[in-house]
Amino acid sequence: MPFVATPLALPADLYEVRAGDTDLDGRDELVLVSRVPKGRQPDAVRLTIVHLSAAGREEAREVIELGQEALLWDIQGGLWAVDGDGARALQSGAQLGGRRTALGGLGPTTPTPADIAADPNHDGIADVLVYGGGRFELFAATGSSWGAVKGSAEGALRSRGQAGGTGLEVGSRWPAFALVDVDGDGRDDLVQPEGDQATVAFLDQTLGARTARLKLPLDLEPRPDRARQKGEVRREIEEAWLKDFDHDGKMDLLVHQWVVGDSWFGATAELVFAAGTGAGFKPAQTVRTSTAAVDVTPVDWDGDGDIDLVVPLVDIGLGNLGRALVSRKVQVDLALFEMGPGGLAATPKVLRSFNWPITNPDAVKAELEQDVTGDGVVDLVLHEGEGELKLFAGIKGGISSSPIGVHPLPLPPGDKPLFVRDVTGDGRAEILVWGPELATGTLLSWK
Repeated sequence: MPFVATPLALPADLYEVRAGDTDLDGRDELVLVSRVPKGRQPDAVRLTIVHLSAAGREEAREVIELGQEALLWDIQGGLWAVDGDGARALQSGAQLGGRRTALGGLGPTTPTPADIAADPNHDGIADVLVYGGGRFELFAATGSSWGAVKGSAEGALRSRGQAGGTGLEVGSRWPAFALVDVDGDGRDDLVQPEGDQATVAFLDQTLGARTARLKLPLDLEPRPDRARQKGEVRREIEEAWLKDFDHDGKMDLLVHQWVVGDSWFGATAELVFAAGTGAGFKPAQTVRTSTAAVDVTPVDWDGDGDIDLVVPLVDIGLGNLGRALVSRKVQVDLALFEMGPGGLAATPKVLRSFNWPITNPDAVKAELEQDVTGDGVVDLVLHEGEGELKLFAGIKGGISSSPIGVHPLPLPPGDKPLFVRDVTGDGRAEILVWGPELATGTLLSWK
């Protein structure tokens, strides 16, 4: 099968690309996010929604102006927002429910995407989570409320010199939260992690009629009470996830943490996995890496329902970095830690190794989260800066040794010029190659 390339007109001031089912037709649309400069004021935001045919051609597009309103927005079975008055539907403008939020006191602001919409009861209809007045409240798309539960926000005050005067900044941060099924009853619950504890408000007929307090296997917000001693090894949490990794319907915990000695040179990492029982956690499993795990991407690699981990591994020891300064390249091993009945595999499978140019790190872009060929296994989309985009087929536990598809295409500037997602509904992800300075992008379909 070859690539089929289709040009796609891009809006001005394009900042990022997203996708989601905005019109409830069962398939995702492209959502092109523009940040429109407003001089000395915060940027305005414009959303351009592109509807594509099964063949990958544009059928229609619509534009939604978010302007400079202080709001959080999300795509999940529609387009939703939280503003100063609560939740609202962006396309219709209908206000779903009233709960005053801290957003109401802000002036011109750049609207920000956030995970505020979800489908916790899995009925195919989105609900929107709002925080205000010290409480979380979950609103249905119909405007009805599932109920409200307490949550403790954190405030921030700062005074600084600004433009010849004094600028006072007043902020409020929502409590950390996750919507995930804790007890395996088929409904996602509201979890608020804090340190080594988590408060759970279960979703039954209402939200929070049943609650629980869980002990977490790790303190997710460690605060050292003393200075670190020379030679002491410290662990620093890079990221943590509360979600169902082992596909048993119950919330698990996964933590990616750095293991660092006196300096970052030679740092390694640990992947800590604790399976949930519905009322707590099983003993945690720790998988140690011999080199640095610079990133962790949770993804169902082989389509079996559980969540595996794709991890780029890099040796940041002094010796290896010294050699890299001479060669101007550093080796990156793209590794797969598979999830199985016993937890994470202790030994990863190296999917592919390649040399990353340290003088121009943006010359290599890799996307490894979507199935491009439609066989149920994630594929690797790779651009190594030599003018060709390559597709490597994912296979059980690995990647094809040579590319199955190559398309001549220069790599545009930008942090994420490759966007991979199924936006035609055929079960095969398309690849949008775009750049913030391009008037036309290229949509590649595997046909």
